Amino acid sequence: MGAWGMGILQDDAAADFLEELCEAEDPLSLMKGAFVSASAAKYLEYDPAHQVLVSAAALDALLNGTHYGSGEELDAWVKRNRGLNVGALKGPAVAAVRRVLAGGSELNELWLENAKDYPTWRAGVELIAGRLEA
Repeated sequence: MGAWGMGILQDDAAADFLEELCEAEDPLSLMKGAFVSASAAKYLEYDPAHQVLVSAAALDALLNGTHYGSGEELDAWVKRNRGLNVGALKGPAVAAVRRVLAGGSELNELWLENAKDYPTWRAGVELIAGRLEA
């Protein structure tokens, strides 16, 4: 049984991508690729949606500090990458996060099936977009 939760980083797909991001030689390209691919997708699959959210959470953590109960892995990544020039990723990140919340997003569709927890999950995703827009 896989892990999942309402938090951005509380899913196996998110954890796998966070590990990939932490090991990437060029994390900005990986993040940008997730944002661009998601924004262009006619139907946004589950894993690419998580890649967007993890990338956006990492970007937000670099710009605004962590607040996700992120744990040691993201915190360590932020410390190693504080000097990255990430300002140009803010717009694409917000657009991609909004795409995750739109129609034709598998992750959003799956959360919609859980009427009780969907508002909490959605609020967490919207928080990222709002923090990146500020």
